[in-house]
Amino acid sequence: MAAERDEEYEARGQSLRQIPRLPKAAYLTKIDLAQNAIDSVKGFPDCPSLTELDLCQNRISSIAGLSLPSLKNLYIAENKLARLEGISALSELECIDVRQNMLRTLDDLAGLKKLEWVNAAENCIHELSDISRVRSLKALSLRGNMLASLEEADDLLPRSLENLSIAANDIDDFCQLRYVMDLPKLRELFLIDNPFDSKMRVKKVTIRPLLLIMMPKLVNVDGDEISDEERIWTKTNLNAAAAMRVLEEGEEGVMEYLTEQCSALTTPGPTTAAGSVEDEVEIKVEEEEEEEGGRRGRGRNESDEEGGGRVRGRGGVGKQGEGRSKGGKVSQSVDSNMIEEF
Repeated sequence: MAAERDEEYEARGQSLRQIPRLPKAAYLTKIDLAQNAIDSVKGFPDCPSLTELDLCQNRISSIAGLSLPSLKNLYIAENKLARLEGISALSELECIDVRQNMLRTLDDLAGLKKLEWVNAAENCIHELSDISRVRSLKALSLRGNMLASLEEADDLLPRSLENLSIAANDIDDFCQLRYVMDLPKLRELFLIDNPFDSKMRVKKVTIRPLLLIMMPKLVNVDGDEISDEERIWTKTNLNAAAAMRVLEEGEEGVMEYLTEQCSALTTPGPTTAAGSVEDEVEIKVEEEEEEEGGRRGRGRNESDEEGGGRVRGRGGVGKQGEGRSKGGKVSQSVDSNMIEEF
């Protein structure tokens, strides 16, 4: 049976095949129709007060014609969307969860001026879309897509971005990361489970120092916070101009540079009585390698964290940015390591 309150309507998991009749539609602020068999939003009633709509885990292939003038949060993950045509009609939209669909592009989002949070993990996206005009966007997850290049990311992505996940894509050349280094507000970046990640682990080097010297506002990489010691070490030992030259020279030069400058896979720390910075780094490298299996498992398991399942709450985004927080505010974090990264 559908559950009703004065401002909410819930009919989750009722095997519905179409949008049901909604009593008091004019007064509803939240509707939950997740986990049904709905294949179309045609005939969706006029709900002028609706701010949150959950259509996750249905069979919807198009949202064209959906007109909800007050909608702020749209959860439509695990459907059959290939495009987001008609989404520009949702002019008040702030948060959209479209993970696990069949999207190849996010171009349709370009006209949404108030959008702050997008989870487009686990789709079929091969290249970045031009969403540079979405100047309110703070968090974007492209985890688990098919991106091989980040070329022109600094022009295609909005400069307002604070949290970006490009983890678990097909990026083989870590020099591609130079294209995101000009995003001035980026604070959290998720890169794990790309092909270049394996290369660096074989060489026992890390891209973290380069990222930090080029992007001083970063506070978190792959769910690991940047410590004060790491920040100081990087600023003391690396030079931004030299780092950029190395990135432009290509992968081999970067590997050589990182090996010479860092010779480690994690945060350098101060020398202690127990030994040198290098000694501490070696210990940390061993610890990280032991944890790698679990970490990759967390990164891939989008169903439980960033991807598949959402942390259910009311309002905005919660854990990983995928779920929702009880406060009703959109989380700034996007990826499931993402601190919980979206």
